[in-house]
Amino acid sequence: MTVAHSSLPMGTEVKVTRLDTNESVIVEINDHKPYKEGTLFDLAHGAAEALDLDDDGTAQIRIEVID
Repeated sequence: MTVAHSSLPMGTEVKVTRLDTNESVIVEINDHKPYKEGTLFDLAHGAAEALDLDDDGTAQIRIEVID
């Protein structure tokens, strides 16, 4: 699963936890340009689906760098 982030280096693995459900996924930074303006973190569809964000679109998250 992948994610775009504006400043973390490509290839960085991060754990993303949705704060309201405590669900987590591990993703890899593969792009530096989030799709939506003003967004710092843009999950690819698979990761968004795993966190049940595919319908909501946004949520409060915690990011933990793994590698």
